[in-house]
Amino acid sequence: MLSRFHDVPLDRDLDSRTYSYALYNFGGELLYSDMEYDSVLKSDSKLNRAIDRFLEYGNIYAHGAGVRKLRTDRRIQLVVRSALDRVYKINFEINSKSKVVFVHIESTTQASINFEKHRLQKFRSLRNSLLRSLKLHSTYFYLVNIEIYNHPFLHQFENQIYEAVFLDLHAEFLTITNSQNLGFRVSANQIFFSYQINKPDVDINWIPSSLISYMKNTIQVEGNEFHLKLSIGGYHTTELDTTPLQILRGLRNNLNQVIEYPFSRYATESQNDSSQMIATYLSLRNSVHKKELLLHYQPILSAETRTLHSLEALSRWNQSEKGMISPDIFIPLAEESGLISSIGSWVIHNAFRDFMELKRRCPNSDFICSINISPFQLKNPEFADNLIFYFSNLTLSPSSVILEITESRYEETPLIIEQMSILRKFGFQIAIDDFGVGNSNFSRIEKIESDYVKLDKSLILGTDSNPSKRSVLRAISQVLLSLGKKTVFEGIENSTLEKIAIDCGANYLQGFLYGKPSNLYDLPFLTLTGASK
Repeated sequence: MLSRFHDVPLDRDLDSRTYSYALYNFGGELLYSDMEYDSVLKSDSKLNRAIDRFLEYGNIYAHGAGVRKLRTDRRIQLVVRSALDRVYKINFEINSKSKVVFVHIESTTQASINFEKHRLQKFRSLRNSLLRSLKLHSTYFYLVNIEIYNHPFLHQFENQIYEAVFLDLHAEFLTITNSQNLGFRVSANQIFFSYQINKPDVDINWIPSSLISYMKNTIQVEGNEFHLKLSIGGYHTTELDTTPLQILRGLRNNLNQVIEYPFSRYATESQNDSSQMIATYLSLRNSVHKKELLLHYQPILSAETRTLHSLEALSRWNQSEKGMISPDIFIPLAEESGLISSIGSWVIHNAFRDFMELKRRCPNSDFICSINISPFQLKNPEFADNLIFYFSNLTLSPSSVILEITESRYEETPLIIEQMSILRKFGFQIAIDDFGVGNSNFSRIEKIESDYVKLDKSLILGTDSNPSKRSVLRAISQVLLSLGKKTVFEGIENSTLEKIAIDCGANYLQGFLYGKPSNLYDLPFLTLTGASK
């Protein structure tokens, strides 16, 4: 089987150092690799992650798994600027007939892929190709503006930074979509992307959100760290007679809505709250220092014994001028602006502090502390190690802590999967929150290493008057139990819903019936010393 790939024509530079190849099946399983291929991946985690992400994101499944036979091999090339400041070309040959993927890596110098390599293209020059090759009603467009903050060596590396950001964003864009999509530079610091899809329910916000979180607001060039801001405007139209000029105008209008923000942000439709959002961001940035953040706790009970099982820590923001601001406003803003790292650390440290104080006051109790973790925190490759290091200095058992992550925003990337695995192996319990919101599916739940699944309150609300909805809820609960997951039913607001939840197989119950989120020492269940697991 290997011999048929020896003569595959690949785009090679004559002066480049060539690494050898590997073979994968359509499931992403490594079938063969030589020593040079393995060594370069082991020495460069970013390059390894790029290949894993490409396999993981379904380019192989979508284009080669027998859905439709391809007469020729499908060829895709990613250009990746690695963590070691090398530039690699990763060539993928997807052969549907043999059901294998041939991966070949080439290394080139920074100089050979420079500013001139990716010459600027005028948007209007794509008029014919846009109208000829793209189905406008199923195509999303994005315009990315890159801004670099002041740095003493900015003048020296400016072009290299723009080129590096382009390489990183372009590779990530192709990784999470596929090579049929367009990506090119329309100016020194602006990139145009088009994303052609066949599914009508795709969220237009998914692409810009992924690109912003991938870049992490910093970039390394020749040992120097530069801070940058990405502003992204998105545009979609169902009008078949839309011209490229109208597309560009729509992109720029939406880009202008967010370019004045002092942090990375995207817009896919007109927004009129920019000044208010900026003021909220600036205030949120100082919230930890001004001690405006606080934790409220909500009890979770055992459905069998009605005793306290755990306390969920919920962050609240008591802004000095406006009072309490909803977490539905400040948590997404914190995630989008990068403030979630500092706010998340504050939540973890203070929740553990409160929990140790509770253990001191109630030494015979065995209830559990539950803390929400943002998917954005898990994208930090050092998050799990840092959390474990901090926790190891505390007088707590990891099994007494539940880490909650929202299912609807969980990304099945190798990095996040690895972070979750490390935390669970250490002994933390894992809960999947808000199941039933958005595009929830059992396949994803089965893949995630978790102990609990929390059913969103939308699943139980209305079951008291809708027998069909009650039957659906019971079926969902049975499937989750068959997967070995313990279920927490949220939204229990009265005794009727409590009875329905128990009849449907709930293991644990949470809702206003047992107490609203409140100050730790105002909880009605705090006096309980027996808790069921």
